Amino acid sequence: MRSAALITARALHFSIKSPFYLIFALTQPLIWLLLFGSLFAPVMSRLAGTGGYGYIAYIAPGIAIMSAAMSASYAGIQVLSDLQRGAMNRLFFSPASDVAIACSPLIHAGIISSVQAAVLLVVGRIAGAGDMSVLAVIVTAVVGFLVGVGFSGLSVAVALHFRQIQVIIGTMNFLTLPLTFLSSVLVAHRTMPWWMTIIAYANPIDWGASLARYSMGAAMTEASVVRNVALVVGFAAASCALSVLTLRRYRQSF
Repeated sequence: MRSAALITARALHFSIKSPFYLIFALTQPLIWLLLFGSLFAPVMSRLAGTGGYGYIAYIAPGIAIMSAAMSASYAGIQVLSDLQRGAMNRLFFSPASDVAIACSPLIHAGIISSVQAAVLLVVGRIAGAGDMSVLAVIVTAVVGFLVGVGFSGLSVAVALHFRQIQVIIGTMNFLTLPLTFLSSVLVAHRTMPWWMTIIAYANPIDWGASLARYSMGAAMTEASVVRNVALVVGFAAASCALSVLTLRRYRQSF
């Protein structure tokens, strides 16, 4: 654990020194939230099944989780850069375990994702999403962390297996954008075609978005809350395991 904390702290240090990536990563979700939300609010508030909430209030939690997923999806690029510069090889000869080496980029990506999710939720409040509690921001940040860990784990696994930046970008774009539209980020489940609803219930972005909306007062059964919490935690844990397995296979190939 100490090794993972030290590696993660090093990555966070560089992120704080160069915050431009965090700023740019917020740009696209802000466009979705402010422009898309304002443009379609008059129509979508009636058609999207938002349950009486304003449309910006409905999409703000989902956009926050979408941002966490999309930002974390490029964690593999930094891992690939470390491989090419030899930084990863130096870690291999350090006392750090494979688990620490593989999971520290995921923890770093999760922390960045949680900050982005919290910032976007606060921006949504300013833009007209209505009242929200500090607890809602904390819950959204925690869910954003778990979703970020999950998607960054997939990205790191792709990076270690293929070791090509084009494959990382192509694969993660292929996953995150369709999963956003096949979720309740923009419209509620009851307004979707039946086949899309089935996909949404198996979608990590949808699990996170539903929990974030619930923290802001959206209706959700207790069983659904427990199920989504278990699924998000399981997704993060499975992605960590996948990244560790892929790292060990990478080391065995040399």
